[in-house]
Amino acid sequence: MNGLERALVIRVEALLGDRLIAAMPAIGGYSSAQRWIVRAHGGRTAFAKVGVTPVSAMDLRREATVYERLSLPCMPEVYGWDAAEPPVLVLCDLSIHAWPPPWTTNRVDRVLQVIDSVHSASAQLPQYAEAQDADEDWWGRISAAPEAFLRLDVARPDWFHRNVGVLAARARTVSCAGSSVTHYDLRSDNLCFSSTRTYLVDWSHACLGNPRLDLALFLPNLAVEGGPLPEVILPADPAAASWVAGFFAWHASKPHIPTAPAVRTMQRRLLEAALPWAARELDLEPPG
Repeated sequence: MNGLERALVIRVEALLGDRLIAAMPAIGGYSSAQRWIVRAHGGRTAFAKVGVTPVSAMDLRREATVYERLSLPCMPEVYGWDAAEPPVLVLCDLSIHAWPPPWTTNRVDRVLQVIDSVHSASAQLPQYAEAQDADEDWWGRISAAPEAFLRLDVARPDWFHRNVGVLAARARTVSCAGSSVTHYDLRSDNLCFSSTRTYLVDWSHACLGNPRLDLALFLPNLAVEGGPLPEVILPADPAAASWVAGFFAWHASKPHIPTAPAVRTMQRRLLEAALPWAARELDLEPPG
């Protein structure tokens, strides 16, 4: 069925309680999971994710746990979950809705309201240190071995060596630890709009953490897509800006991921907005 293996067709049909008549690969996204839009005999469409690599399987199990423990109007409806290998998660199909960009004032306001609702929620989720990389000293790691970062060509070597200590010191004053529900994967490809609802998808990184940094990680994405500059939404916060710039600097300079080839390009693009933001907040000259 257009590439969807028969064994997976059977499992998705069991989760939907209906026979499939069509399946097509979903477009976009950065995950290494298989992603399908499927249509059932009764006319319903759904979005099916299959964890075909060790990382995507782990992420899918985490996401399923979040859906079990957290329920918000912004979350897609879960049609079914099959934990067998490879794990399969079937959600409502949101592909017909509007996915940013472009960004309008109304869309920005709607997303900020949804992010606030997430941060105000309660759920028994793992702490950030359990769910994510517990070593947050991004600039310290880069300073110890700067070659990969400098090869990104987003900052002049003299600028980096002169200012990395300031960036590291400011970033160390803030942490992702916290007690709020946080998504930690806020990007435009995880957001869409119907006429009445704003949806937030891909919950595999959700945990209890710092809502300020959860929001801050989203702001470079908003800026590179024509939205407001980060400091318009999160003003006078050099610590968050330095932390976010370090996050994207560290991850963008890591090796290419063959099963998710677009990830490093995306992270570098967000770094191109995050690093100047940190420079502005710290009153440093532009990095490039």
